[in-house]
Amino acid sequence: MQRFNFGTFILFLSVTFLFVSCSFVKDHAQIGGLGSMAKVKRAELLYKRQEYERAISLCNDVINNGSKEEILRRAKLQLARVYFETRQFEKTISLYDELLYKPGKDILVTDVTNYIDLLKRTGRVLEVNYQAERRR
Repeated sequence: MQRFNFGTFILFLSVTFLFVSCSFVKDHAQIGGLGSMAKVKRAELLYKRQEYERAISLCNDVINNGSKEEILRRAKLQLARVYFETRQFEKTISLYDELLYKPGKDILVTDVTNYIDLLKRTGRVLEVNYQAERRR
């Protein structure tokens, strides 16, 4: 009968745990689980601090690297708000066109009013009327 070495068993368990945990973190960071939501929350904080360029960079990183639909929507919504503040109105309209097509609880009244105001400014009155009718 072979004698059981407890130290070797502990070493085996430690190495196995290390590989499993690294694999889990890698998969979630690539799919857009843990890291992407943290980036969006960071972008929201940067937006409140008026650090718009860094917020744009984080949102674009989340959007370009792919994420879950909910996280992707949140990043695009934050990006639209930042673009509005930085007077990049065509980009703002483009994102709001996509986001307001599927209304959700994450849309603020200010998002809708900013969007309608931008459509009026750019002469897209028919789109304003359509959006107003949808909201009634």
